Amino acid sequence: MPTPFDKRIFWIHWSGSAVGENTIEELVETVKQFSPNVAGIAIKTSDGEDWQARYDDKAAMEIKGPDDILKWTKALARRGLQTYLWHVVRGRNVQGEINVVTAACRVPGVRAMILDVEDGALYFGGQSAATARALASGIKAGAPPGFHLALNFDARGNHPANIHINEWLPNVQSLHPMV
Repeated sequence: MPTPFDKRIFWIHWSGSAVGENTIEELVETVKQFSPNVAGIAIKTSDGEDWQARYDDKAAMEIKGPDDILKWTKALARRGLQTYLWHVVRGRNVQGEINVVTAACRVPGVRAMILDVEDGALYFGGQSAATARALASGIKAGAPPGFHLALNFDARGNHPANIHINEWLPNVQSLHPMV
């Protein structure tokens, strides 16, 4: 099954405070200048039930909701780049997290959502299979029909079992193990 990621190179962007550029447009120009073969950028939109703006101090690049994602999507499209999204799954507030992720998925022009599900106290670790199932099925149900959901996870040791990977698999269209 083809995915939006096939034969594409894209950047991962997690925080405006982590880059030297001051605006989305400046970052897009840097990407185009130094990596002309890149297809797009995966933007970190959220962490648990929080929009990424909670962890960013560069107002021109922060993500406070769908309107900010649309701003990114339009800036990327103007330069021929695609928009992918990235979310760190926590599982502490299931419905709140579903609401944030699915709102992001419904932004016009977004190609895919990467769900970053990791073991460990700062991430999804310690959550139950029922929590994984509720999140995975709720996100899939709330995303637009045919929308691409990707699972990013640590494939080493017991990590797949600890995130209850079997609960995620029926609800995602591609796997992206960390190596």
